[in-house]
Amino acid sequence: MKSRILIGSLLVIAIIAGGFAYTQFIQTPSPAQTENSRTISVTFAIESVLPAHAADVAAGTTVLELLRAESAEKGFTLAEKEYAGLGILVEQIGEYKNGTDSKYWHYYVNGKLAPVGVDAYVLQSGDAIEWKFHAPDESL
Repeated sequence: MKSRILIGSLLVIAIIAGGFAYTQFIQTPSPAQTENSRTISVTFAIESVLPAHAADVAAGTTVLELLRAESAEKGFTLAEKEYAGLGILVEQIGEYKNGTDSKYWHYYVNGKLAPVGVDAYVLQSGDAIEWKFHAPDESL
């Protein structure tokens, strides 16, 4: 009789402990989930198309993803082309298309010409992203 009570008690304890462990597993987000659910704030502007404004995005968002989202939300034209081994090139924003008057779209991060392609730069909290339409030799 005592052994049945002991076994029953151990079984109840095991069930409770297992249930607790399971709920902790389900409720605790993984580091990837935590990173992806975190929101950061950046400043975003497009010369002659969109004035500077604050934009809140999920951590891990690229400049290209933000540009696409802004285009969909604000309704301006966006054309892009992928080049094998090079990435994506933005060819048109709004009414301004690359090659017009020898001008092309360039993006700047915190006042400096971006060092990587638009699909490679992952936004950091506080970044100021600005798109400018100018000839390549007119970069600031």
